[in-house]
Amino acid sequence: MADKPEVVFVISPLQGDIEGNIEKASEYCRRIAIDGDIPIAPHVYTTRFLDDTNPFERELGIKIGHFMMRLCTQARTFEHALTPGMSGDVLEARDVVGIPVVTLSGEKMEPTCEPTQFGNQSRAELEQTAANLMTELATHIKTSTTKLTMLGKLTRELAENGGVWDRTLTEVELDLLHDYVKSRGDSSLLNWGAHLIQEQEKNQGGKDES
Repeated sequence: MADKPEVVFVISPLQGDIEGNIEKASEYCRRIAIDGDIPIAPHVYTTRFLDDTNPFERELGIKIGHFMMRLCTQARTFEHALTPGMSGDVLEARDVVGIPVVTLSGEKMEPTCEPTQFGNQSRAELEQTAANLMTELATHIKTSTTKLTMLGKLTRELAENGGVWDRTLTEVELDLLHDYVKSRGDSSLLNWGAHLIQEQEKNQGGKDES
């Protein structure tokens, strides 16, 4: 067992086969623990109460994970090919938190900034960091709640009008529906909704050209 254990942030995939990837991340944690180090894998934890297929909840989970990264002394990747989410974790570790990243092949990428982990901050700095991060999380939750409320109104409106909108949707509403349809896969209702969005965009394009 190591004299001074590393606190390791686990960088591994989540999207796609979510349940399978959570099992893999749990196994990576087990290996780290057996080697005498301390694993931190936020996506094993946050998926207990957040839905990663919902783009707003996924973003919130990432923010919570990056908060937890500040407890760590290094990060490790567990795939040779990095997903966009994994790449974001690597950049956060090196360029924001200031901890090294060890790749699956054993290469060590040194940080590009001074460490900002909790252990390297004074109490005042720690309190300010925590306050800033919690404010950011609170703002994100409020924003997400607003978006979800808007989405609920749009879907009710669609149902009440028999599958059509009797008005032109705003750009914000179109973007919101695009994100939701994309995140939820091939549900027949959402495919129907996606088709209606495309039809409206065509109509808007025709108006713009006239």
